[in-house]
Amino acid sequence: MAETLAVRASRSTLLRLIRRLPEPGVHTPRVLGVDEFALRKGHDYGTILVGIDTRRPIDLLPGRVTATAAAWLADHPGVEVICRDRSTAYAEAKRLGALDVMHVADRWHVWKNLAEAVEKTVIQHRALLREPENTAPVRAAEPLGSPEPAPRSPDEPRQSGRLSDRVREQHAAVHALLGEGLGRRPIARRPGLARNTVRRLAHAATADELLVGRWTVRASILAPCKSCLHQRWAEGCTVVRRLFEEVRAFAELMNDRRGGDLGQWRERVQADDVPAPHGFVTGLGQDLDAVVAGLSLRYSSGTVEGHNNKIKMIKRQMFGRADFDLLRKRVLLAA
Repeated sequence: MAETLAVRASRSTLLRLIRRLPEPGVHTPRVLGVDEFALRKGHDYGTILVGIDTRRPIDLLPGRVTATAAAWLADHPGVEVICRDRSTAYAEAKRLGALDVMHVADRWHVWKNLAEAVEKTVIQHRALLREPENTAPVRAAEPLGSPEPAPRSPDEPRQSGRLSDRVREQHAAVHALLGEGLGRRPIARRPGLARNTVRRLAHAATADELLVGRWTVRASILAPCKSCLHQRWAEGCTVVRRLFEEVRAFAELMNDRRGGDLGQWRERVQADDVPAPHGFVTGLGQDLDAVVAGLSLRYSSGTVEGHNNKIKMIKRQMFGRADFDLLRKRVLLAA
């Protein structure tokens, strides 16, 4: 910035001037976002406090221990809501510094924890998955409970489908016009195709050459849920809407902010015999009020994560001189 403004000063001089600037005032927000950041990953950490309503940093605290955050809350009464991740340190800070503050667990972190529990279950049962048998393909009109077709090889062209039918029609039309003696540019104007598309169609001797590739074996978005869907179908649940609701149960609970329904969802998970989600549900129980609030209210920690990224940029601009006091002043002044 100094170079752009034609200010002749070294970076050391600029950093000294920043240190001499008066300390920015600290105000107490009604909704406070709390998260940690790394001064030196694995060694030195700090805590950033952000006003969620104003989307501006409030203060930076050294370390990420419970006592530091609790002391700040005790010295700055007026905070009503704290948005945080699933960290137990900041949850404990509520008990020590502000008993009447509502804690809101960030929805993204709750969803991430659930995804990790599901992934753990899949990894544990990976050895039980059987390779698909080379059976004849099943017609698309067969019911959901029928056996799945063998996967198509990437070396085999797709024989039917909206995209493949269109490619075959275009290939036939282009080669018919080439047979009449027309050039590629007039052909591109006639069927309304791009010149590159016409060139690709003209170079292919058959349409099958254009129908071989990764897109021919692209997995369905239902692929991760098929085993569960087939099981529920075999158990007699043949209502498609019911199956759809079961697959999206937690996602809809989170997106629709129906945190009050979390108890029923936890009971259904605990009734199953899959251990990894049980650990996730147990973890929710240890921080249940904050999780229910996070799934019910509009607040989240997205703003805090954004300021964490800005801190990383400021650290790079300081050329490795990221001592805490200077970093704190830079962040607060930049706001």
